[in-house]
Amino acid sequence: MFRGLMAMKSLGRQRFSADEHVFGMFIGAGFEVLARTQEEILVGGIERFSGSRPVVRLPRPDLAAFRDFDDPGCIKIGLNFRCAQGMLTTETRVSATDARSRRLFGLYWLFIRGGSGLIRHVWLRAIRRRARLLDQRSGTAGP
Repeated sequence: MFRGLMAMKSLGRQRFSADEHVFGMFIGAGFEVLARTQEEILVGGIERFSGSRPVVRLPRPDLAAFRDFDDPGCIKIGLNFRCAQGMLTTETRVSATDARSRRLFGLYWLFIRGGSGLIRHVWLRAIRRRARLLDQRSGTAGP
């Protein structure tokens, strides 16, 4: 079900393996690690609404290049995974580079919003399950 929802979310452009980690899926889909601390990983990607190459590669995969990118016809997607005080959270932010892209993304969001929320819950459950397995193998107590 998860792979099907992700394929729908990517409009069929991306195929996902059953063995692939969530983080690996983002990197494989053209996202870059933009920042990393002890508590948080921030990844970002840029997609174009037209053309045969929908994923835009940054010349430098860093936070400054991501923030400064403003080519028209694109959306910038930032996603974090943060673990603090025993709680894992994730947040996604989207910024359009022009009014047309904002309208197109709004239309796209109408269709995928429910599935996107479900995907987020599946991610977090899978990460929690994997963390518990790792804790059991190492003999430490987890959440």
